Amino acid sequence: MPNLTFKDRISLYNLLGVAVLILFVFSAIYITVAVTINYDINEELKREVNIHREKSTKINGKITLVHKEEWQQSEHNTIDMNPVYIQIFNNNGESIDKSPNLGAKSLILDPSSQDEKFSDSHLNSVPIRQIQINLEEDGQKFGYTVIAMSVNPQYRILSSLIYILVITYFSSLLFLFFLTRFIAGRSIRPALSIMETTKNITANNLKARITLPANKDELYTLSQNINELLNRIENAVNREKQFTTDASHELRTPLAIIQTTLEILIRRPRSLEEYEEKINSCIEEVNRIEHTITQLMMLARFEESDSNFILQPLNIRNTIENAIQRNKDKIESKFITIEVSCEENILVFSHESMLSIIIGNILSNAVK
Repeated sequence: MPNLTFKDRISLYNLLGVAVLILFVFSAIYITVAVTINYDINEELKREVNIHREKSTKINGKITLVHKEEWQQSEHNTIDMNPVYIQIFNNNGESIDKSPNLGAKSLILDPSSQDEKFSDSHLNSVPIRQIQINLEEDGQKFGYTVIAMSVNPQYRILSSLIYILVITYFSSLLFLFFLTRFIAGRSIRPALSIMETTKNITANNLKARITLPANKDELYTLSQNINELLNRIENAVNREKQFTTDASHELRTPLAIIQTTLEILIRRPRSLEEYEEKINSCIEEVNRIEHTITQLMMLARFEESDSNFILQPLNIRNTIENAIQRNKDKIESKFITIEVSCEENILVFSHESMLSIIIGNILSNAVK
C-alpha cells in the first residue's frame, strides 16, 4: 500500500482490526442463536417422542397408531403451527401406518440409524427435523416410529438473521471507514501544520517556529523538539556568519597594512635600512595573518566536532603568563607593564588551547 496517504493507512488498519472484531461478535451471535434454536427443536422433538412413544403399538399383531383422531386437529395440519408428523414402519422398512397430516407424503426411514438420533431432511421442499425410535415389545423390536417436525419457521429466523448480520456488517465497515478517515484527518491536522511550517523554513528564513498544540501530547513534544532544533540551526548559522565577519575583519587590517607598506616602498627608491624596516613590518603582519588563520581554523574544528573539546583542570596563572610571554614584544614596544595578581594554584576546568586563545586575544586587544 505505498500509494495510500497516512490518513488512509490509519483508516484501513483500524478498519481491518474492527472488521475482525465485528466478524467475531456477529459469528458468536449467529452461532448462539442457531445453537439455541436447534436445541429448542431437539427438545421439542424429545417431548413429542415421550408423548407418542406409547401411541405406536401392536393391536392383534398389527402395528397401528393409538388415538389417530388427534392428528385431525388443526395444529397438525397447518405448517405455520409447527405440525408433528409420525409414521410407523415394520422391521422390513415397510410403512404400516402414519399420521393423517402426511397425506400421500412419507417420512424417510434409515434402519441403520441409531435409536433416537436426529436428522434433517425435506418433506415436499419443507425442511423438517426427525427422530427415529425403535418399537419393542417384551424386549423384541417389532418396528420403527419416525417422528418429524417442521423447522421452516426456525430456518427462516436463521436466514433472516444471517441476512441482517451480513448487511449490518458491510454497512458498519463502510460507515466506520469514512468515520475513521474523518477522525484521522482531524488527528493529523497538527502534523500537517508542522509540515507546512517546516516547508517554509529556509536558510534565509530561520525565524519561523511551529505553533505548539494546545494538548501536551506526542505532537506537542515533536513540535517542541523541532523548534529546539531550529534554534540550534539558527544559532549555528549566526555563528557561521559571525565567524566569517570576524575572519574578514581580522585579515583585512594586516592585509591593508601590507598593501600600504608595499605601495610606499615602490613610490621612490629607499635606503637599505628603510627597505629592511618595511619588509620586517610586512613579515610581522604576515605572521599576524598566519596566527589569525591558525586560530580561526582551530575554532572551525571545534565548531564541527565536540569530540575534540576535552575539558581538564588547568592552572590559570600559568596560562596567563604564557600569553604574556607570547605577546612580550608588543607589550615592550609600547612600554606597557603587566602585573599578574593571581595565586599560584588556582585551577579552572577548561580546554587548554581554547583558554589560551581567549586570554591571548584579550591581552592582544588590550595592548592595541
